[in-house]
Amino acid sequence: MNELTGYKMLMVLAGVVLFAFAGTAVASYMKKDAVGTPEEGVACTMDAKVCPDGSAVGRIPPDCEFAPCPGTSGDKEWISTTDPEEGIAYEYPADLGAEYVSTQEWPPRIGLRAEQFACEGTPATESVAERVTERMVDDRTYCVEARSEGAAGSVYTEYRYSTETQNGLVSAEFTLRYPQCGNYDEPEQAACAAERESFDLDALIDRIVRTVRPA
Repeated sequence: MNELTGYKMLMVLAGVVLFAFAGTAVASYMKKDAVGTPEEGVACTMDAKVCPDGSAVGRIPPDCEFAPCPGTSGDKEWISTTDPEEGIAYEYPADLGAEYVSTQEWPPRIGLRAEQFACEGTPATESVAERVTERMVDDRTYCVEARSEGAAGSVYTEYRYSTETQNGLVSAEFTLRYPQCGNYDEPEQAACAAERESFDLDALIDRIVRTVRPA
């Protein structure tokens, strides 16, 4: 083998190695491109939103929107509001999520006072349109005042819930309309009665009260 022939073989071998290396690099790049490069980390602000159940949720990437509150997704939209005169902020549902119970005076008028809790209940033996009861809702004691009157086949009830919190005595006043289920034909009559039985107003107001805080 002369010197020229050896040089040619060396060049051919170098070309083969270079070609193989280039093919491996291209394959690696195509694989990386197919999988996709990871997104750069998104840093959201650390502020929190108080949910109706008293818990708090933070912002989540990539859009940094607040995470959904427990139990507030779906057809019940909760609205945040501030009352400058009372110096408080709170949340409430836009509607009750009920078909046969509707709001008449809504949202609730929320008050916050530096007062102690007191409740003088109406004797259970008395049948009156205005009644005051003391009852537990979850871990809170509420004084519930309710005054009802009928009109045009419906009963309108004015409520005042009050309870003691770490911020003071919170009260919620509002009016609801209850249609007379007997005015409906079946199956609406049964549906009305079933909804009336399952409608948990105490729990709903307790969730609202737990969002009340100084503005």
